[in-house]
Amino acid sequence: EHDELAELLMENGGGLEGEWLQEELVKAVSKCDLNQLSRLMWYAKDIPAAIKSTNQDGKSLVHVCAGSRDAKRAEMLQLLLSFGADTNLVDFYGNNAAMAIQERQDRELLEVLESPRVSLDLSSASTELKVGALAQSK
Repeated sequence: EHDELAELLMENGGGLEGEWLQEELVKAVSKCDLNQLSRLMWYAKDIPAAIKSTNQDGKSLVHVCAGSRDAKRAEMLQLLLSFGADTNLVDFYGNNAAMAIQERQDRELLEVLESPRVSLDLSSASTELKVGALAQSK
């Protein structure tokens, strides 16, 4: 199975470090395809740029997962975090993924984030989100 994926990567000119791998990671998260993401992460695990892959809006893999309504999104987030995905990466709009999850009040994803091994930095989120989160908490 891994050999097939490596062959596919090479055929598409991406090798194991190419832009194609990053695009496929974003697609797998967008589709909430755990099997495909697991296979891709196996190759991407030692490539820092791959785990920091972003979509056209600068949203990280965690951002994309946070926006999902799929029933497997919590499992997807756990997988991403297990491979070192950063919840504090900021998109083009100044929002970090952790704050996006908090703003949505997604209980399943919040439980994953409350895990002791997750480090949150809410200070890098945009001012509007911070103000909105404070207003919601009162």
